[in-house]
Amino acid sequence: MKIISVVVLVLLIAGCASPGPERTNEQIPTVTYSYNTGEAEEVKQNAAKYCHDNYGRSARIVQDVQSGDKRVMTLECVVAQQ
Repeated sequence: MKIISVVVLVLLIAGCASPGPERTNEQIPTVTYSYNTGEAEEVKQNAAKYCHDNYGRSARIVQDVQSGDKRVMTLECVVAQQ
């Protein structure tokens, strides 16, 4: 019974946790993410992977604004500077 209680508690905590950054828009050559404070580095990593995988380019922040309870970051896929 004790193990079941611990499992239920872990599942409840996981359900309340933030799901992480969410890609909300893709418009060549930009990508936009909605995220919570503290997730900016994850957004940058996600965008870098997106730009690299889809265009062979690097990601550069174009805009990062507060929108209600969330933040919204738009990044542009650009040719990397040598």
